[in-house]
Amino acid sequence: MKRDVALNICGISKHKYYNYVSKLGVRGRKPSTTTFQINDQGKLDEVDNGKVLEDILDIKSNPETDYGYRAMTAALMFLGFIINHKKVYRLMKEYQLLHDSYNRKGRNYVKYLRVTPRSPLEVLEMDIKYQWVAKHSRYAFILTIIDCFTRHVLHWSVAYSIKKEQVKTVWEEVIANYLQPENLLAKGISVEIRNDNDSRFAAKEVQQFFKDNYLNQVFTHPYTPQENGHIESFHAILSRSLERKEFYTINQLEKHLKYFYRIYNQVRLHGSLDHLSPKTFWKLWKQDLIETKELKNKKLKHSLIIPHYQLSGNGNLREISSLLEEQLKEVVGANSLQQPSVQRSPSVISS
Repeated sequence: MKRDVALNICGISKHKYYNYVSKLGVRGRKPSTTTFQINDQGKLDEVDNGKVLEDILDIKSNPETDYGYRAMTAALMFLGFIINHKKVYRLMKEYQLLHDSYNRKGRNYVKYLRVTPRSPLEVLEMDIKYQWVAKHSRYAFILTIIDCFTRHVLHWSVAYSIKKEQVKTVWEEVIANYLQPENLLAKGISVEIRNDNDSRFAAKEVQQFFKDNYLNQVFTHPYTPQENGHIESFHAILSRSLERKEFYTINQLEKHLKYFYRIYNQVRLHGSLDHLSPKTFWKLWKQDLIETKELKNKKLKHSLIIPHYQLSGNGNLREISSLLEEQLKEVVGANSLQQPSVQRSPSVISS
């Protein structure tokens, strides 16, 4: 007997019925992990939801086709997917791709396209990147916070879900480990936090958290990633590292990220830092061995005052060269990830 007929006979409303079922803890049917798509031969193929998500992201990448979930449903149907708006809504909500419902009028937007901090921790940028994990057929979120002056990554984390509460927890660690030890408030340094309009960053609780901690949060304008240029440049480096790998579990991804971030901060040489690693550059800057000049286009040029080869011979800087040697040994001796062969998955994409 159909549900509505049975409920009418019993004199029970659907609202009362579902309220009773929810109290029993009876779970409904699990969301499907696949979708049917008509191929070029007119036959049905059952594809993973990751393929649907990849097409959604491809459509949204164009500002002119940045649809809501109902228009997105129609766009996917034109691509041959047999899908309804409820499933599209669920997928877009799970990966925070729905249009932002927050009031944008209350936000502070960046005033300058290019940011030129004069010292470490003046301007910080954060963003989220996705990486496909084969075992659970879903994307993992990679959150990164970077210092624009030294290019040093202050924090990173990876998880299948990142919510506003986790964003606050992450920043509590950054404040305790970096901002408070430098006593920036007493020095009169106003810390600027740059991020895009991701709903997790725009949440009222997160905005209030930054205000309570005297941090100036500013949002980039829509479709202007260059306003968050430092972390976008970093994501390009991260993409090159991830695109050569296939991750079967999130633990494999986390292991690779631990290796990558350690090498990035302590070993990898940056041309914008006069071919020094972020950690080495920061330490040399504290010792007044970095000269900074402002060019005509308002870009900053950093130069090491002494020749690079003197780093190994200077007693005061021997700690830096020893650290570099140790890290290089780790690079040479590190074992590459051994991963099972899996089907090639959607590429890394930015949020």
